[in-house]
Amino acid sequence: MTATATQRVAHEIASFFAMNGDDDSDDASIIRTNVYRPNLALYVTPVQEAMETQEQGQELPEPSEERLSILRERLMQRGGPAIVYCTRRKMTVAVADAL
Repeated sequence: MTATATQRVAHEIASFFAMNGDDDSDDASIIRTNVYRPNLALYVTPVQEAMETQEQGQELPEPSEERLSILRERLMQRGGPAIVYCTRRKMTVAVADAL
């Protein structure tokens, strides 16, 4: 459902989707577990060009060669499945094309 919902929000969501057992549907279970997942990792690498562009209040139109080089290196080191997050759809398409 969601990894960060408070207990109240989780119950509201279950109620909204009629998952609360008030009708003929099965009673819903709300499962809460620790968010730690040993198979997941988050890496953030500041890139000088990106920091300078942000300071000037501009957006990068496409990924710089510096960013792509760092990303390729990280993906090769990982050697397995990975998810690459981009802030805009246009950047996502550009990164996917470059990879």
